[in-house]
Amino acid sequence: GESYVDPQSNEILGFEAMVVGESYLLSQMDNVATIQVKKSNQEVRIGDRIFAMSPQDALPIFQPNYPTVTEGQIIAVLDGVTEVGQFNVVVINRGTREGVSLGNIFAIHKKGGHAEDPVTHELITLPTVMAGQLVIFKTFEKLSYGLVTKANRPLAIMDEIRQPL
Repeated sequence: GESYVDPQSNEILGFEAMVVGESYLLSQMDNVATIQVKKSNQEVRIGDRIFAMSPQDALPIFQPNYPTVTEGQIIAVLDGVTEVGQFNVVVINRGTREGVSLGNIFAIHKKGGHAEDPVTHELITLPTVMAGQLVIFKTFEKLSYGLVTKANRPLAIMDEIRQPL
């Protein structure tokens, strides 16, 4: 999948691993194994990586809570869409090293657009506006996955996340 890059520091935060299918182990000898693909979402190709599923892959149980992290940004949307709406899964540029934890609730703020002042004819920047909410359900060291639980207007990559008021 794609690489995730912090828009502020240009640090590589991680790489997306796309699930292309499920298989089970038929036999193994030393470091060589034979598997049977039991389900696939797309073509399984030479060079694809195989990972053992762990209990951690199941949906976590958590209590919604307020984050200690004060800000961040949406840097990607899963499934290749560019506009974000309610119930989309997004990637944020903050992880456990910044204090993000399961159940953190963030407010999503849409950057203000630009408009011409009708009196001075100067171009002004409009303030940001709260446009939604997300809850974190999977954390990694440098990034986290969140579910958009509310969207009052269309959201997009690079929209800001903040502690809710």
